[in-house]
Amino acid sequence: MSEQFRQRPALSRLFSAFLKGKSSDASGQVNRSTTQFSRPSPHDHEVWPTYWRTQNQPWRTEPEIDSKRQKYLAQRRSISPDVKQGIYPFKGIKLGRADVEWLLSIHEDEWGPVDWNDASQHEQSGVDLRGADLRRVNLRGLPLACMKGGLDLREWSQVTQEQVEAAAVHLEEADLTAAHLEKASLIGAYLQKANLREAHLEHAILRNAHMEEINLSYAHLEGAVLLEAHLERGALTGAYMKHARLAEAHLEGADLRVALLEEARLADAYLERAHLRTAHLEGAVLENAHLEGAILYQAHLEQAWLNGAHLEGADLRRAYLEGAKLIDAHLEGKKVNTSDLERVKQWLRPCIWPETQAADWQDYLDFPAVLPPADLREAIFDSTTRLNGVTLGDKEQGLVSLADVSWGSVNLAVVNLDWNIDWARPVPIILGDEREARQWKMSAGKKTQQQRANEKARRLEKYQAAVRAYRQLSVELRNQGMNEEAAYFAHRAQVLQ
Repeated sequence: MSEQFRQRPALSRLFSAFLKGKSSDASGQVNRSTTQFSRPSPHDHEVWPTYWRTQNQPWRTEPEIDSKRQKYLAQRRSISPDVKQGIYPFKGIKLGRADVEWLLSIHEDEWGPVDWNDASQHEQSGVDLRGADLRRVNLRGLPLACMKGGLDLREWSQVTQEQVEAAAVHLEEADLTAAHLEKASLIGAYLQKANLREAHLEHAILRNAHMEEINLSYAHLEGAVLLEAHLERGALTGAYMKHARLAEAHLEGADLRVALLEEARLADAYLERAHLRTAHLEGAVLENAHLEGAILYQAHLEQAWLNGAHLEGADLRRAYLEGAKLIDAHLEGKKVNTSDLERVKQWLRPCIWPETQAADWQDYLDFPAVLPPADLREAIFDSTTRLNGVTLGDKEQGLVSLADVSWGSVNLAVVNLDWNIDWARPVPIILGDEREARQWKMSAGKKTQQQRANEKARRLEKYQAAVRAYRQLSVELRNQGMNEEAAYFAHRAQVLQ
């Protein structure tokens, strides 16, 4: 198919219809259906979905808007957009689902919405809803591929912030479940608390979009542009985000459990207290990212770039770090500066997780002024992991927790050991494992003999884990020729034993 032919949407779609075996009349219009079905009454809401399916418009569910409304929307639709003046056909106009369905049906001279399954239509323009008011509207399953809901990247680079805001569509609390928004232009769009569960946003442009508390669970965001987007406390469980661009995005407190972020670009992103349990971040770029207090339990970080990343207080237990680059990364404790503390607390205090998850999140609703060192227990390294200049702790906060780490011959000689081991130091430098054991307190109140025995056994387990951590680290250091450091940690193990 020639490029010239691809650029003619009517001919392209007619050709696609021909290939699918649809018939066309003498004027070249494709017959939408070969089945006769009487037009329902405007008030017969239950019958309309069936009627639309017979018209090959299965995405329509609402009764068609009346002629007066059609005339009004057609008049608005004829307005020529002006980016500099902030003029758009539906700017400030309140639209409902029936309005959007009708606009999609007449798009491109009634050829209908962009069909993303047809590769020849990927460069077409979708329906123009810039500046429209779609707050709380049910848009479930609608074909909004290539939709204009904000400026495109070329326009964005040449305009003011006020002009960006003028073009942004308002979709706050809208229901976009399973909607098709592939390659949609949504720069600066307002999507706070919107439901985009299982939505298709492949290659969508969401730069600077407002997406706080959004639901993107199991949504498809492969190749999407989310630079500087606001996704604080967003629900992104199981989201498909391979190759997504999230540099400087705000994901504080976001739920990214089981999310697929392979080779995503998250440099300088804000992920404090984000929940990334078992997330797939293989090959992801997280340089200088803020992951303080983040949950990375069993996360896949193989070959990830974590150079200069802030992992103070992060939970990296059982994380897979084979081949990861942690050059100059921060794993030590940290005193959070006032501006960062207030910024993170602002997004974490009004957390909205369902009641069934409230207990899991209770410890993460507030951001402490002092973060402990990271927890690396049972994490997995290998000889390709790079720890050059990584900081494992300091004299004030102690070291990271390391029980049962699989070192895999990772080079520990390049780790930043600037705490200057002093055998005569009154307050020894201790691993986080020992710090946790010493801080663990038996609960108050009356207890049965069995309960007291269980608590004593639990406390003993913590001390045994700390002893084990010291001995394992000592063995690994000695194997790498770092005998003085090995002797120190072996001595700590004996003292604790």
